[in-house]
Amino acid sequence: MKRWVIMALTAVLICVNVSAVSAATQPQPIRVLLNGKAVVFQAPPILIDGKTFVEFRTLFTVLGYTVDYVATTKTVKAKSAERNIEMKLGAVSALVDGNKVPVNGDMKVINGRTMVGVRFIATLSDKNVVWNGAKRTVEITDKGPTAQQKAEVFGLFTKLAAAETAQDADAFLELYNASVREIIEPSIREQFAKFQTNTVYAAMDLESYSSAEAVVVTTEQTRKVKGDGFFADYESDIRYTLRKNASGQWAIDDSELLWYGVLDEESLWKQAVEAPEEDKAAIEGALNSQIKAVNEENVDDYLAVYVPNAPGLAEDIEDLKNVFQNADLKATIDKMAIVEYGNGRAKILASIKVESVAGAQIPPYRSVTEMSLVQQDGKWLFADAESEYDYVSEDL
Repeated sequence: MKRWVIMALTAVLICVNVSAVSAATQPQPIRVLLNGKAVVFQAPPILIDGKTFVEFRTLFTVLGYTVDYVATTKTVKAKSAERNIEMKLGAVSALVDGNKVPVNGDMKVINGRTMVGVRFIATLSDKNVVWNGAKRTVEITDKGPTAQQKAEVFGLFTKLAAAETAQDADAFLELYNASVREIIEPSIREQFAKFQTNTVYAAMDLESYSSAEAVVVTTEQTRKVKGDGFFADYESDIRYTLRKNASGQWAIDDSELLWYGVLDEESLWKQAVEAPEEDKAAIEGALNSQIKAVNEENVDDYLAVYVPNAPGLAEDIEDLKNVFQNADLKATIDKMAIVEYGNGRAKILASIKVESVAGAQIPPYRSVTEMSLVQQDGKWLFADAESEYDYVSEDL
């Protein structure tokens, strides 16, 4: 139930939280964005004679430098994979890869802190720099990669698709950095053993690029080619962060699911399987008991339909209590099907409609959710509050 109740919790929190806006108008502080992300400095940026000055160490660090500051000579030494920069307070020039570059007052001590001109340093670091006066914001972005560099980044996804088509889990996992590989390996090996899938990358955008890191946003469509068991063909938008591995090759270091949607809801229900009438009735009864417990705000009855200490159950209960405190919900089962059955385990698909009848008013919605059950001591119980998937969510 975790997936469909969390929608109610989100709506309730929106309804009951009120924010106050100060009537006083204060000068907007200067912000610095690096590829759209705010950079937080130890001291606020300062605008002097049309130049924005920032604390030097933070700026160099976020631009990929290691920094050494020689206090006795007030000299900054910054080194990255692409640049060596040395600046001395009061000097008319800086050394950039051993060559003299005019400083033009882009290094100062302000309120006891060593500050540098953000445009000066970012430009030396091969970044694009734009001043947005209306928003008082310095926008630093990476310069676009060459066609060859872009091809090298996108080539990773060609390799991913090939490994998936070949059901080669080893080759697939090799395209992830070690820390991520360790997390996803069990689920990837399980999926490859159970299904053959095909992913088409319908769109691919290189959001940012540097020699050390690339961020790619994809639109993907994944379909089951063959295999036993329930599978939902889906489309997703994913943001991937790529970094070089020990061999100097691009590898996935992180991924963020931005959007997910089932490609064809009707195909989900067509995967229904047969089960003995006795078990079917007991499984339906477990779902009915769960819904009844939610409608009656009875936490004990809700716990009774789950395996004790089921993964995610404690968090699920906290979500329920938050909802119960702020709204009275009415949930009804629109449709249910058993999509996997055997060996004392089952997977169901349920279409659940939810509306509020009192308290915080939330828009009515419908959620199509997958849930897993297990048979224990002759009873069917929900097995895992964490593993539920919400395939369709729509306002009514």
